[in-house]
Amino acid sequence: MWSIQGDALRAVPGDDPAGWVRVDERRVDHLFAAEPERRSRFLAFLRRGHRGVALADAGRWVAYGWLATPRSGPADHLPTSTAGRYWIFYCRTADDQRNRGHYRRALVALVGAAAGDAAPGDASTPTVFIDTRDDNAPARSAIERLGFVPAGVVHLWRLPRTTRRLGYWRKAEAHGR
Repeated sequence: MWSIQGDALRAVPGDDPAGWVRVDERRVDHLFAAEPERRSRFLAFLRRGHRGVALADAGRWVAYGWLATPRSGPADHLPTSTAGRYWIFYCRTADDQRNRGHYRRALVALVGAAAGDAAPGDASTPTVFIDTRDDNAPARSAIERLGFVPAGVVHLWRLPRTTRRLGYWRKAEAHGR
């Protein structure tokens, strides 16, 4: 896990999320019409109150990312102890579009979406969390270069023959490499 205070984001000019749009039901139907499982999952995310952003080119998705909010509940893969926070999850870049900075720009757009929730006149920005697997070196690199700092480790177990997950968040545990 990593966290960042939105105003600590170390974005560079190439990280400008221009072209990224907020995902709504219409966009999900359009961009993911040929992928029924992904379409169904994303519509469920929207029903739960999660926010999504996407980048498209010529009517096909290039990359996307999702944000759980304090009001939407935790992302499906996280324990309930992570509820009540902004949490970036389920980001993906199309295979033929990788290594072009799309993931970094998705993170910038999602941190910006959380910062947009700050109360008028509130100079502080909310803390945003993100997780990835230990073996996902490209994601870890992008996360750390943007200024996210380690925020512990989540341990999860999936119960057999169910969709239920049990887990806990050790906020002081060091990351593995």
